[in-house]
Amino acid sequence: MKRILMISNTASMQFQFLLPWTQLLREMGCEVHIACNFKEGNNCSQERIAQFCDELQGLGIPYTHVDFDRNVRHFGQHRKAIGQLEAILREKPFDLIHCQSPIGGVCGRVAGRRMGVKVLYTAHGFHFFKGAPLMNWMLFYPVEKMLSRWTDTLVTINREDYARAQKFHAKETHRIPGAGVDLVRFRKADRSRTEVLREFSVPEDAVVFISIGELNQNKNHAVLLRALKRLHNPKLHLLLVGQDKLDGRLGQLADTYGIAGQVHLTGFRTDIADLLHASDVFCFPSRREGLGFTAIEAMAAGLPLITSDRHGILDYSVNGITGFTCHPEDDAAFADAMRTLAEDSVLRRTMGRHNAGAAEAYDIAPVLAQMREIYGDLLDLPKTTEQPAEQGA
Repeated sequence: MKRILMISNTASMQFQFLLPWTQLLREMGCEVHIACNFKEGNNCSQERIAQFCDELQGLGIPYTHVDFDRNVRHFGQHRKAIGQLEAILREKPFDLIHCQSPIGGVCGRVAGRRMGVKVLYTAHGFHFFKGAPLMNWMLFYPVEKMLSRWTDTLVTINREDYARAQKFHAKETHRIPGAGVDLVRFRKADRSRTEVLREFSVPEDAVVFISIGELNQNKNHAVLLRALKRLHNPKLHLLLVGQDKLDGRLGQLADTYGIAGQVHLTGFRTDIADLLHASDVFCFPSRREGLGFTAIEAMAAGLPLITSDRHGILDYSVNGITGFTCHPEDDAAFADAMRTLAEDSVLRRTMGRHNAGAAEAYDIAPVLAQMREIYGDLLDLPKTTEQPAEQGA
């Protein structure tokens, strides 16, 4: 039986994106171990992490806490994480390390190189891209290019990263459309729009904009507040869904702008489909995004998009077709896009119908089919789902 170590910075990344890949490997006859940080850096509550641990135990999937630190400058912590990974690799023989995200990718590849284990690295969005700060290019680009020499297979999730990775040194390079989205989950809601909006004291005749994702500097939600301030329209409401990593500063900003009654910070939620179907427009103003799964979920729910014009978002966000794209710091452009969609319900429906169809390109089934091929090549395993016939049959 092949044994695989699945690495990510955080436990939340495992259950939000990677668990289907773990299940795929198990279906292919592999034993999968998970290594991630269960204590810090997660974009959900510790209760949800505890629930995930219970789920892993129920599935019989071994897991180990590793002290990954998302701050690139904490070199001592990174050395500690590499040592912890090497200890796992010494305890049992592993056939493959599958590592994700910048820090997990660095630590996993260094550990794999030292311990002589094959490495598959999924880059969920390089930090260097068209329009990225110069510091990102100076810091992350040379590291990724150097470590690609220690990478058996590199998987990218957007066109820009895939094109740039052609200049790297991985033995194999692929592009897949993200980790895959279970589109069926977002096609319908369990609760009505009325019921959902009542929870947040939003009038049913309001035009509701929604943005989903951890509240942090990169997600750039402040530009939406500046745009909403420009519009001076109390019928426009904004739901900000995600764990707050900004210590309440967005709420304070909304109060300063005089729009606190229109901005609703919901915290971490699990009823995403209900929230999407209760909304009219999805906003995604990130400064950097490998792809952006929540935007694709919104497309599946039939919402038009207002997004930034950066990085992997441009794989699916097409100005004038899926909605509107804006420079991430241009609050006037975001305001114009919000006004246009707020005033034209027919345009919202037209774009939303288009998006529901376009989301099919990111469905989880073809992604898993691609990953089956990649895993099969790396591990010399059959790529078919057919079970071998019993001897003597």
